[in-house]
Amino acid sequence: MLTSFANIGRYKKWGLDASIELPITSSLDFSVNGSLYYVMVKNERFAQSEANKGIEGLIYSYLTYKWKTFEFMAT
Repeated sequence: MLTSFANIGRYKKWGLDASIELPITSSLDFSVNGSLYYVMVKNERFAQSEANKGIEGLIYSYLTYKWKTFEFMAT
C-alpha cells in the first residue's frame, strides 16, 4: 500500500501472482506463493513532476498440518 500526503501522486502496477501447493502426506501440505510486479510511481504536485519505476516482488511459503477438524499453519 502506498500513501502520500494530500494524495499528490499516482501508483500503477502490472504483474502476476503464482501459487503452488504440494501435499507431502495426507495431513501435511507445503505451499509457496509469490508475486512479481512492474511498478510506476509519479508525483504531480509541483511544476516539475518526479517519477520512479522498477520491479517489486515477494515470495513466501508455509506448512499446513491438518488434524481432525483443526488446521495448524507455520509461515
